[in-house]
Amino acid sequence: MEFATGDIITATISGNPYYRHKGIILIEKGKVMVAHNTPARKNNAGGNVHIEPLNDFLAAGRSIVNRSPSAITYEQIIKAVEAIRKARFHFLDFNCRDFIFFVRTGKKRKSKKRLLKTFFRSVSVSLRKPGTKSGSH
Repeated sequence: MEFATGDIITATISGNPYYRHKGIILIEKGKVMVAHNTPARKNNAGGNVHIEPLNDFLAAGRSIVNRSPSAITYEQIIKAVEAIRKARFHFLDFNCRDFIFFVRTGKKRKSKKRLLKTFFRSVSVSLRKPGTKSGSH
């Protein structure tokens, strides 16, 4: 498979058939590298964003299932990795997809935990019996 800087790859994860992991390809001195956010390892700043050779990325039990070209540049990737290197992986608030969003936009996504709380509050309000107040049974 041919790769170019900015390609977004999707990979299977060994032992987890329901989840896919994403990373961004960068070519560094002719070597194919992957920038990604993983809970499996910490970087030297205590965060979970890494740039590693593609072979190391795959050696962790991953298999590439998709490659999508993007307009993301080498400079964008390096700048984003440096800016967010202390960030720690969180399944809802800073996962591999959130990392790619940050590389593309320079912004973090809104908290999904907050969105879920708002959603469940609105559902609980809509399920209340007419005339009851919050917390009433």
